[in-house]
Amino acid sequence: MVLRNLVDNGIGFDMRFHDRLFEFFQGLLHPLTPLGARLRSKAAALLVAALLLAVFAAPAHAEPRTLRVGVGSNPPIAFRDSSGEMNGIAIDVLKYAAEQEGWRLEFVHDDWQAIYGMLERGEIDLLTGIAYTAERAERFQFSRQTLLSNWGVVYATPGSKIQSLLALKDKRVALIPGATHSDELSKLVANLGVPIVPVPADNYEQVLAMVAAGDADAGVVSRVFGTLHSAAYQVESTGIVFNPISVRYAAPLEANPVIIRALDRHLEALLDRSDTVYFESLDRWLGIGQVATLPTWVAWALMGTAGTLALAIFFRVSASPSGPDTHRGTARKRRIVPGNLRASRRRHRAGRPRTAAGLRSTSGFATS
Repeated sequence: MVLRNLVDNGIGFDMRFHDRLFEFFQGLLHPLTPLGARLRSKAAALLVAALLLAVFAAPAHAEPRTLRVGVGSNPPIAFRDSSGEMNGIAIDVLKYAAEQEGWRLEFVHDDWQAIYGMLERGEIDLLTGIAYTAERAERFQFSRQTLLSNWGVVYATPGSKIQSLLALKDKRVALIPGATHSDELSKLVANLGVPIVPVPADNYEQVLAMVAAGDADAGVVSRVFGTLHSAAYQVESTGIVFNPISVRYAAPLEANPVIIRALDRHLEALLDRSDTVYFESLDRWLGIGQVATLPTWVAWALMGTAGTLALAIFFRVSASPSGPDTHRGTARKRRIVPGNLRASRRRHRAGRPRTAAGLRSTSGFATS
């Protein structure tokens, strides 16, 4: 029955509704009445349904998403410190994103080759601080946002007179097999027709230790690592810079893209303001409070390297008695590819002298 005529009692409420409500609640209190029995039956059913909903809905909020995160040894981007904790710029940003997203982070630390293999096989959900390349982009999901700009630098002992790629001819160069800067230098000197003797190393720390101890004439490391640690090994930059890269996060190709998208969203927001955990991390690890991008002088140096390469190839082709085709065949024979470097690594390990004990630590530094 719909009440059409409402009588206001002075407070905007018709007293006839009061009588109906009183009757309703009286029925609940006296279940022996027909109305009470029906209401009690419905109430019981509603109560059971509510309890079942609570039980089945609870697991959705019980456990946070657990991410297995691969960490190599590439300070200050991502590394394990002396106390066993994971640290670095990529770790600081990831921990912030995890806190916002409710992720639980399970870190997996190993050398670069092992961690990279885990990403390829889908054994980890995320790899921190990996260099973006077009070839890798076909095999992994990369974040769109760049965490840091980096590039390769050749280091040598003071007074080495190594100031160009051409000066590396017949020199022993410490390289890390599979690392983007090491592979790129091998390609550059092969294209120039400059033979080098690759000396395999496990990580950046070992590269500089070999150079300092005289086990290598030069070595390739990232500019970030070299800037922070070259003084401790008493080595200096040769001025040879190459291979500008974008350091990012990567996930397996078939992984749920929600993780990478969330990282992009948070990193974009962190880059938009100067008072965020990202800039605090840059200041902590690099001593700078601004985005680490490619300086103008590096851009000019890279152009110089490219110009030297182009001129050297031009003159080699022009001077070749048999023409360009013969030249290309010779270049292919001389090319130093990662596979050859790994083989050289095995041979070198068998007979190389130990590096100075004071220059080697247990932390280990690798590259991306």
